[in-house]
Amino acid sequence: MARRCSLQLLNSCSSSLAPRAPLLPTAYRRTPSKALGSLRLASSVPADPLALSDRASDLWLQATGSAAGWHCAGRQTLSTEDLREDVSALLQSCSSIGNDALVKTLTLPQLAQVLRLLLAGGQLPDAALLKAVTEKTRSQLTAGTASSADLDASAAIALAACEAGSHADLGTGIVQQMISTGAARSDGAQALGGAGAAALSLAAAICEQLDTTLLESLLIRCSAKEVDLEPAMLGDIRLATTIAGSDIILDMDPRALSFYRTLCQDAVLDDPRPPAEEPDVEGAAASDILENQLSLFEQEVSRTLRNLEVVHSRTSTIGGFEVQLSALAPPGGRSKCAIFCEEPLIRSVYLNTPSQRTAWQSWKYKVVANHGFQVFPLTVDKWKTLATTEDRSTYLREVLAGEGWQ
Repeated sequence: MARRCSLQLLNSCSSSLAPRAPLLPTAYRRTPSKALGSLRLASSVPADPLALSDRASDLWLQATGSAAGWHCAGRQTLSTEDLREDVSALLQSCSSIGNDALVKTLTLPQLAQVLRLLLAGGQLPDAALLKAVTEKTRSQLTAGTASSADLDASAAIALAACEAGSHADLGTGIVQQMISTGAARSDGAQALGGAGAAALSLAAAICEQLDTTLLESLLIRCSAKEVDLEPAMLGDIRLATTIAGSDIILDMDPRALSFYRTLCQDAVLDDPRPPAEEPDVEGAAASDILENQLSLFEQEVSRTLRNLEVVHSRTSTIGGFEVQLSALAPPGGRSKCAIFCEEPLIRSVYLNTPSQRTAWQSWKYKVVANHGFQVFPLTVDKWKTLATTEDRSTYLREVLAGEGWQ
């Protein structure tokens, strides 16, 4: 099993809900173990596609310690605050160089790496770039000349389209083509590796193309190529089965079922939200530790819930996802609910399009809702307009009285 890439936490942040305090509490702020320091890469702008690909590889190496390619790291590893400026600069470079030049020059694995770096870094790629990469991917799949590395990259590109919210118009086409060409069932030189099989399982689930037969084939490929897999990929397989429904593993081949139950069933989901660090205080109270798991926005919402006398949990697990705020008995006799605070620094919205919820966050809502919870998203921009405790209480009471996310 490939080693787990080390997770990094959020660095200092400049945004705030109000002038009096930073957006994230102290637990979210520390100097990253692989700080770029004087090696920051944003000082020069790639002038051509190959230079941009080299820049992406350099950033990858800085974040993970490996240059193995798009599959060597999970989202949390790449979502660190110390890479934020560089990933933003990479997106600007994509626009400067142009989609045509990028797609014509770079290989599918190189394009997959760029897209994964952008999305894990919280940046929403240009829609035209996603479309052009998708067309190149489908063209190579049609020609039948794709190598195993190209097939893995094709699956990663399909998943990138899904993570950009383009599963219906882009991701589904690649997934369907990979299924129809038998890529998931092939062996030998032109077959999916473990990383590609894991990526295709989640992309297929998002595109509503995952059935028992396909999942079985993908799990057998993962089992045969276990050395390719990172822990984050096992989490993606778990998420795929959660979204597709638990019935999908029924009547599956014993080899595939054994692999799933042993390695995937309880795998940690690769949520791009950077984890908080527990306070380094000996004998710290449990309530203080829980408080430090929340952003300032979430802490303020929690205090407002207490003002409304709503008994709630902080940092519980629902369907494999960490849910920071949930209540089993909200006011009005309603069913149990989960409250989500949408803000850039915890990666629930795209950094370059902060008004748009990430696709990953929407998948989280779907899973939590399927576990019987009403989902209530709150946006940081709206919360900033609420100046007093009374304003916040009134607003939150109205939100909880509504229908929530549908």
